[in-house]
Amino acid sequence: LCLWDIETEAPYYIHGSNRNVFDVTFNPIRSGKPMFAAGCVAAGSNVNRGTRSTVRLYDVRADKFTCPLEFECAALDINDLIWCPHDEDLIAVGCTDGRAYVWDARWPDDPLRILSHSRSLMPLQEGIKHEITDTGVRFLSWGENATRLYSGSSDGVVKVWDVTRAEENTFIKDLITCDSG
Repeated sequence: LCLWDIETEAPYYIHGSNRNVFDVTFNPIRSGKPMFAAGCVAAGSNVNRGTRSTVRLYDVRADKFTCPLEFECAALDINDLIWCPHDEDLIAVGCTDGRAYVWDARWPDDPLRILSHSRSLMPLQEGIKHEITDTGVRFLSWGENATRLYSGSSDGVVKVWDVTRAEENTFIKDLITCDSG
């Protein structure tokens, strides 16, 4: 993970930047939360607790970037990472396990919601866990406000979710159904 000052052409020091990075997104609001987030491979003692990937939020302190907050994710790989443009406490990731995970930074210990899609329409290899060989959730977009999240997966469906409703009422509808992932 590298970041440069474009005026001085000097790299910034980013603490803990030596992990494999899946995706990066910048905070579109930036009023009080960290500057950017990176979806990374889990490392250290987190792996022993079932964490397989992490979302690390970075902010600048004393001329270096540190990670004041990290979300633990059970998915093997993160495809998309998206910060809510309406509420900087909400961050979502789309993963190869066919799920989207949503966190609220005010309660970072567990995902706010885990949003599931169905099995892939075109699995690459039968008999192998689909999160290893499949793309899973490859599209995420926040809607017109912080309640609406759209996700598209290799099941060929774009789903609409309301992440502020009770868990059993989070799913709104299938927006589009295709015959291909």
